Amino acid sequence: MKILEHAGRILLGYLAATFVALLVGMVVPLLQPSRNLSEPLFTLMESIVVAGLYWLILAAFAIAPVMIAVVLAETIKLRSLLAHVVIGGVIGFLFTGHTKKISPWLDLAGGPVQDMAASIVMVLAGALGALAYWQIAGKHAGKWRES
Repeated sequence: MKILEHAGRILLGYLAATFVALLVGMVVPLLQPSRNLSEPLFTLMESIVVAGLYWLILAAFAIAPVMIAVVLAETIKLRSLLAHVVIGGVIGFLFTGHTKKISPWLDLAGGPVQDMAASIVMVLAGALGALAYWQIAGKHAGKWRES
């Protein structure tokens, strides 16, 4: 029973992490001073639909590196907040396109290399998503194996 409870916590943590990363990725670019806020990009309903679609896409693309990190954390009982945030930032970095220089296998962006501001937003989104994951599931990593 403990393992099912913990698996549910991991799933909820993953959904929360991807949602937080989505919010960071959508809101931070709107805060740029060069952005003209007098003309909205989308109506409210369009924004909800676009955000939902982005969330599904983000969750689908991020699942492989996140599950590797989750298995690692569960295996070695990694409960450190700092370690989770750093790993989340690294996963965010994988989506910037800069890893093409290292290996095409590490490139999750699938497009051109992003500029520095967009890369910082991606790393921040990964780190804050990992913070959300840690709050729900990461601080309990490996506890299901304890008696």
